[in-house]
Amino acid sequence: EDDGEGGLDRVAELFNVCDGGDALRASRRNQEAFVGDGLFYVPAQSNDPACEGGLCNIEKICKAMIDEKESNQGISSMEILATIKNLKNHGDEDCTNVNWGAYLLYLKTPTNLNANDRSWMYQTCSEFGFYLTCNQDSECPYGRGYHDVNQDLEMCQEVFGIDPSDVENNVDSTLSYYGGWSLTPNTTGEDKVRPKNAPLGLSEGSLEYDGQKRLIFAYGSVDPWTALAVTSGNEDHPSVGVAGASHHFWTHQVKDSDAEEVRAARQTIYETVEGWLGLSTEGLPSIGGETVVFEKE
Repeated sequence: EDDGEGGLDRVAELFNVCDGGDALRASRRNQEAFVGDGLFYVPAQSNDPACEGGLCNIEKICKAMIDEKESNQGISSMEILATIKNLKNHGDEDCTNVNWGAYLLYLKTPTNLNANDRSWMYQTCSEFGFYLTCNQDSECPYGRGYHDVNQDLEMCQEVFGIDPSDVENNVDSTLSYYGGWSLTPNTTGEDKVRPKNAPLGLSEGSLEYDGQKRLIFAYGSVDPWTALAVTSGNEDHPSVGVAGASHHFWTHQVKDSDAEEVRAARQTIYETVEGWLGLSTEGLPSIGGETVVFEKE
């Protein structure tokens, strides 16, 4: 909030906000849009430890923040963030537009530019939620208290005409259908489990085995979505944890710079699926009811 002595004006100046402090004073939603998801982009989901260039990964961003603090003892945390943002933007002089209403209008109007954003948002409204909030009493690293679920529900309402109560019902329906943490779908009929290492498509008389139980879950320790990951595995639902990896990094193009943990996770996934397909039984990882976690040394 404005401290009565131009606090918002100072913040707007530091972060080059279009229309200055007036944009931040215009509405609470503008303030939330500005600070609720971070003051600059941090590639938590797409972090690449081997990336080349400026502040392209978490390690480089953190090092720059520490270096800035150590070289300027009197500098405030806010000023450090502003400096890092400027470095990430390579000194781009274009101001940052902070306008909640304009953002909603952008999302309401389908274009090639917002197609990905709109499709993801529609899934959250119509199926599963997954809202990344930053509540006051949380450990969120951004502006705590500046992004609660009501902000996301408002977007569902304004952009797609989906009421908050419908969002809640849609999430409940999805959990019921897929089984949530229990992974027991709300289906009818006999639950048929394929014999271990039996090829897909195997039938035994009138009994056809489905692949319902053949699920492997992999998650990276740097990925913010790991909070929703299945981290306790069993024989039919093995779980693979990959230290230092971001969002499904093991599915990215194979590079010489890939960490050993990522290489090991790929091999485990390959061998597990090959075993389920009946293509190979040698070297099948013994994961059983345990979670495989590839740790950094």
